[in-house]
Amino acid sequence: MSKTTIPTGGITADAIDATLIADDAISEEHLDATAITGHTALAEAPADTDEFLISDGGTLKRIDASYIGGDNTPIFAVTRSGDQSISNNSHTVIQWNSEIFDPDNTFDSSTNYRFTPAVAGYYFLMTQGRIGVQADATKLSVVIRKNGSAIARSIDTNKDNNTVNASTLVLSDTNDYFDVEFYQNTGATRVLSQSTENTFFAGFKIITWVI
Repeated sequence: MSKTTIPTGGITADAIDATLIADDAISEEHLDATAITGHTALAEAPADTDEFLISDGGTLKRIDASYIGGDNTPIFAVTRSGDQSISNNSHTVIQWNSEIFDPDNTFDSSTNYRFTPAVAGYYFLMTQGRIGVQADATKLSVVIRKNGSAIARSIDTNKDNNTVNASTLVLSDTNDYFDVEFYQNTGATRVLSQSTENTFFAGFKIITWVI
């Protein structure tokens, strides 16, 4: 077995390069764990440009944090700031005129009362509505719509100021929009409750690897 003679005075900086290190010569028994795990903790969420080391089919690669998961945004929640009249035997678009939160400004609470994500992806949407009247054997319905077409519907009878709710997971393009209709046939125009716990519409983007 050949030996390498260490020069007098020791090994100079950068004297050992790839030509002097055999393949697979560095293993876990020769590698300090801090070289991989690090000795300084990151005490906050990684920035989009922070990098991780992964094995891609056996090849080590670095990847930006922006490619791993993502953010649950856009996100919103809205309700009514006052009562809204719902005509008998008619589907009526709920006028969500009070924003609980809308940090991305993706909800129109003044004109069309709709959510327009503007970011393609999968979204979870949920809604609930209640009218303030007791009337047995009548029909209540709440509908989540995508571009004017129903994608989730809930139907129930109204016996004790019942609430109806619907939720769905939906794929949205950048220009799709979502709103909510309410239906009742209790025999007269009724008032949709303005209470936040009874009447609301909310949603957020789902974190996914591939869209």
